[in-house]
Amino acid sequence: MLLDEVYAGAFSGLDAMLSDEAEIRLAGPEELEQLARRYGILQ
Repeated sequence: MLLDEVYAGAFSGLDAMLSDEAEIRLAGPEELEQLARRYGILQ
């Protein structure tokens, strides 16, 4: 789901979001939760 957000943002012209892809792929469970909050997926 996080990667979907990154890809959608990159497709819409926000190229900087692609740099988050590697961070998401390498993140552990706690980091994924923080990233989900950053993207507004978790409250």
